Amino acid sequence: MLCHSSFIGQKQGQALIDSLLHELEIHKAEDTVTVNLLTDISFQYNDINPDKGIEYARQGINIAEKLKFKSGLAWCYVSQAVCYWSKSVNTKALESYFKALKIFEELGDKKGIATNLGNIGGVYHKLNDYPKALEYYQKALKSNEELGRKRAIATNLSNIGVIYQAQADYQRALENYLKAMKIYEEMGYKTGVASALGNIGEVYVHLKKYDKALEYNLKSLSINKELNNKNGLLYNLDYIGFLYYKLATDTLGNRNEQSPSISLFRKELYLKQALDYYLKARDVAENIQAASELVVIYNGITDAYKAANNWQKAYLYADSAYKLNDSIFSRQNQIIIAKLDARRENEVKEKELIIYRERDKFQKMVIWDAAFAGVLLFLFLFIVWRERGKSEKLLLNILPSVIAKRLKKKEYPIADYFEEASVIFIDIADFTKMSSGSPPQEIVTMLNQVFTEFDHLASKYGIEKIKTIGDCYMAAAGIPLQREDHAHSMAAFALEAMSVINNKKMSLDVKNMKPGTPNLLSALEFRCGINCGPVVAGVIGEKKFIYDLWGDTVNTASRMEENGIVGRIQVTDRFKNKLTIDNGQLTIKFEERGEMEIKGKGMMKTWFLVELCHESKNS
Repeated sequence: MLCHSSFIGQKQGQALIDSLLHELEIHKAEDTVTVNLLTDISFQYNDINPDKGIEYARQGINIAEKLKFKSGLAWCYVSQAVCYWSKSVNTKALESYFKALKIFEELGDKKGIATNLGNIGGVYHKLNDYPKALEYYQKALKSNEELGRKRAIATNLSNIGVIYQAQADYQRALENYLKAMKIYEEMGYKTGVASALGNIGEVYVHLKKYDKALEYNLKSLSINKELNNKNGLLYNLDYIGFLYYKLATDTLGNRNEQSPSISLFRKELYLKQALDYYLKARDVAENIQAASELVVIYNGITDAYKAANNWQKAYLYADSAYKLNDSIFSRQNQIIIAKLDARRENEVKEKELIIYRERDKFQKMVIWDAAFAGVLLFLFLFIVWRERGKSEKLLLNILPSVIAKRLKKKEYPIADYFEEASVIFIDIADFTKMSSGSPPQEIVTMLNQVFTEFDHLASKYGIEKIKTIGDCYMAAAGIPLQREDHAHSMAAFALEAMSVINNKKMSLDVKNMKPGTPNLLSALEFRCGINCGPVVAGVIGEKKFIYDLWGDTVNTASRMEENGIVGRIQVTDRFKNKLTIDNGQLTIKFEERGEMEIKGKGMMKTWFLVELCHESKNS
């Protein structure tokens, strides 16, 4: 519950960053406006790419120091600290916060001082230095009380309560939580009230007063239902299930009942309530795809069924928790592999660009000297021509030819908008699990063979390969040169690519492999997703050039693949309509999958692309 400085706009996430970067590009002057823009960009990057955020904060710091713009300099330090916080580089975060605090004190900026004191307390809290955290939280509280900032006061009180709770001083924790709740109630800030009620409930659990804990969590649940706060609902339902379980297994409380029969009745009743709430929590977690929380809930349900002597269901949920936890671990490994692969690919491209620049520099020198060489002119020009051909080939392996030409003309940055293009993602299903235990050389050889086959098909149909992301292949039609038949060419490419893979027409090159090595290709299964629509494309980076795509069309195509079915090509309704309207002399067959929930998009109608034939038939 940290009181970080807020940079809020109507747009959020990457869309807001893109908008701010566009403003920065337009506003080229080194003035206070630029400093504020760099600060906003830095802060917005803290969750997405904190290293980028630190880089933009440093740019802002340099300009603010030149301008002697102290207020802007302070907020640049705050933004830099937030990015270090996101990277868990806590000493650097503290250093930046203290620099900002010193400037705010020199300016007499009381709001800046109060906010920064709370931030510093938050870093010490993260470092488990509770005395220091409490010291700065209390200083922040005093400053905010002088300013009359009610919501900030309630936040400080809540943070102080968390510190006292961590130190097992439950009475003081309770006092601070109750004060915070009262302020939230006066403000009519229901989200804060619900949070405070949950905090109070946790203290009563530590005091083993489960009835009181249940009372406060039920109140919190009621408010979160009213607000439709899914994360709050998930916390309350899970915690209430846990509380009923504790009431059922509280042997001391059960011994104090009037008779064993009453004790048994209450235990059964509490266990039933525990399971009811756990199962509701499970439904919410599945709905919002909260996998880590779902593991905890499965374990809670397991414990409740064990207490009820229902060993069969206890085993089922314990097994589900184990499998889901293993899946989360595998997914995390897959992300790590993808990042390493992307880093490796960028490093290769950077080396190739260095080679290209060196060769280009050499060629220009040779051409200049050849003017004075006389008799050797023809020989030197031949050498230059041959070497330039190699350099051109090297550059064209990195970027599309039209983009390479524009870069050579020193056009940078490159950013183009295309009203219509088709984007495809083809991904290997369960790749991490399938490849676990296989030698790295076999995995790389197999991926190289599959993606090389895709490259050949892309050339055949005029598709532009964008990049590979781990075991995922991304390509587009209609960029960097627009074409009216982008949907047809993409559909033909997808069908042949999936046909080659599904029919196992390739076999793994076993050269240099150990005898008896299994053919990994025979176990491969792919998902494919396609979408079409407007796309922004361009070259990003200053050293590691890469031609990439952005926009909702790209994100939706990725969602089509992620939510697809193995062996099938899932497309959006928009792509289906585009292909159908412009069918020409084609027979197009689709299979309706129906509406489904797509993350970030809501309910979408999707289709499976089945067949595309060049015949004179109606679709």
